[in-house]
Amino acid sequence: MIFHVGLAFLLDDNCASPPQFEDRIINGNVAKPNTTPWMAALHDYTGFVCGGTLITERNVLTAKHCIEKRNITTVLLGVYDRRCPFWIFSGVELYRPFKFVPFSGDIALIKLDRKVVYNAQIRPICIIIEQEPITWLPTQRFEAYGWGRTETGLTSQVLKTVSLNRVQCPAGQDPNGLICAWSWNGDTCNGDSGGPLAAKIIYKGKSIYAQFGIVSSGSPNCDNIGIYTDIMSYNSLLFIHHALDIILLHEK
Repeated sequence: MIFHVGLAFLLDDNCASPPQFEDRIINGNVAKPNTTPWMAALHDYTGFVCGGTLITERNVLTAKHCIEKRNITTVLLGVYDRRCPFWIFSGVELYRPFKFVPFSGDIALIKLDRKVVYNAQIRPICIIIEQEPITWLPTQRFEAYGWGRTETGLTSQVLKTVSLNRVQCPAGQDPNGLICAWSWNGDTCNGDSGGPLAAKIIYKGKSIYAQFGIVSSGSPNCDNIGIYTDIMSYNSLLFIHHALDIILLHEK
């Protein structure tokens, strides 16, 4: 997709470049190491709960249902293999789902207790801030990422990815604020929640990799249309949070 910029801008200009895909999350492919520096793994006292994405120096984006009944205690960053994280944050503050405006979407922010130092292993995913709605191609392709349940029935220790096509949402499902996607090659599953639905786009003449959705829900057997929160419906709120973080940091 070629993104017509207009008044659009990036939430964080330091966001990562597009990843390289190596192999071909149910029947998904193993993601290539060191190409997804924006992935986060959320843990409570029992262990792994959900995925998420680093979107600024202080904020991790995830699904609201991941934190509603969980006490998230730890956020792992720079994660490919969940057994070997690059950076562990044990101090987190949860916005349930946002501090400012209540809404029903499956989206939430986790605020870290300190700024992230960007490097090759840790860098935010690109978030487009745009007031005009996006016109998607009918066959728009995305990639979803997660450590969720695979065909073995167990969650994956290493990050997996699957390519998906945008499709019409199931009958009876309100499509507002949602992206629906599916593929014959696989689907997201339990444990993938909170992870990103992303796509490579052209922004100001260069290729970037941007997040457009959050893994929300799907079919019970993980073999049908998946439901993803459309973050473009909420990106003005993401910008407000980031702007306030900058103000508060300068006041310290």
